[in-house]
Amino acid sequence: MDPFTLGIVGVIAMVVLVFVGVRVFYAAAIVGLVGMVSIVGWEAGAGMVGTIPHSKAVTYTLSVLPMFILIGFLAFHAGLVLLHDMCQLMSHDGFLHRQRDPVSDIERL
Repeated sequence: MDPFTLGIVGVIAMVVLVFVGVRVFYAAAIVGLVGMVSIVGWEAGAGMVGTIPHSKAVTYTLSVLPMFILIGFLAFHAGLVLLHDMCQLMSHDGFLHRQRDPVSDIERL
């Protein structure tokens, strides 16, 4: 079977597994393992399936976002960020949504 057809079958199999109730992580892992093994064989496929997730997960780009979320979490629980003030700032009549009136700005001068 050519790789394109195998990919289409894999996507369909993954959707079916998710609808049956298998978690997305497990469905993707099963379909990925079966796809790799059917394309390159058991020895190489099993080896690649073990090394590819590690090589993709240890990049700098993927480590920045969780650290940013962690810092925001710690700042919130330390009291540095007040949720009420942020909601008021983002509200409809808060600071970010005020329309400036150029005439009243000139009158203030």
